[in-house]
Amino acid sequence: GAPFSQEAEEAVIGSVLIDPSAYVSIAAFLKPDDFFLLRHQYIWQAFTRLNERADPIDLITLAEELENMAVLENIGGRAYLVQLLNNTGTSVYAEVYGRLVERTSIRRKLMITAEEIKKLAMDEALNIDSVIGDAESKLFAVTETQVQRDFVPMWDALSEYYDRMEYMLQNSSDAAGVPTGYRDLDALLGGFQKSDLLIFAGRPGMGKTSWLLTTAMNVARVGGRVAIFTMEMGVEQMVQRMMAMETGINVQKLRLARLNPQEAARFTEAVGRISNHSIFIDDSPAISPMEMRTKCRRLKHEFGLDLVIVDYMQLMNA
Repeated sequence: GAPFSQEAEEAVIGSVLIDPSAYVSIAAFLKPDDFFLLRHQYIWQAFTRLNERADPIDLITLAEELENMAVLENIGGRAYLVQLLNNTGTSVYAEVYGRLVERTSIRRKLMITAEEIKKLAMDEALNIDSVIGDAESKLFAVTETQVQRDFVPMWDALSEYYDRMEYMLQNSSDAAGVPTGYRDLDALLGGFQKSDLLIFAGRPGMGKTSWLLTTAMNVARVGGRVAIFTMEMGVEQMVQRMMAMETGINVQKLRLARLNPQEAARFTEAVGRISNHSIFIDDSPAISPMEMRTKCRRLKHEFGLDLVIVDYMQLMNA
């Protein structure tokens, strides 16, 4: 059977009846269709309607609202509402019950999605890439509802804005996009604009990779989140090159770990500085565009994503 917790559903509603102020914080993540039992869906809908009209929530207004919705008898009348109130001892755990209801709701949605994906997989008329794409979209539709953007207090918003302005003023660029940290290039492109596809071409050994890594570091330094797909170099090699660029110590010395005390101190200091950068490196060889998209979506979902670097495209497998 479908997973659900009758006790949690009853307790959430009982908690709101005990303390109506609990409704607003729980309604931020709990919707009527997250309840499994129809009568609870109706009650949560009634709460929503009362709240939208700024009417007080109590037994009387709730019963009236359910009557207006013509479902008061279906849910078990006023007696059921009184029972919910009396059975809930305290509203202290209102949010805990709410999260339980939400979790079982997600499980049910995943089960439904799994059935839909199974149907797609069995339909041999469909091209496998579109099956994977559709399956992924269906799955993201379930998990996407999890990521709720919350209010950003003014001081946080201002502090981020101030940091960005300060950076742009110091670098005297008028970059509206993600700043590359190269003054002339930022003046030319206005930074990397969202949804731009930029291709950097150059003969072998001209320093494309070093250039891309420097750019990634510059972007991360101002708080940008960067994904790097490297199909030629492993993660360790890439980190080594970043460290060489950051410390001015040549790669050969880093590779052999032959550092004098000053270099060792510079190395340690750079590690501390870089480790806070939001750079995510993937060194899967011959990755396909589909896999790349899935990985980027997952990253966007968990941390946010401002720039994707692919080194280099000809090695992709499509």
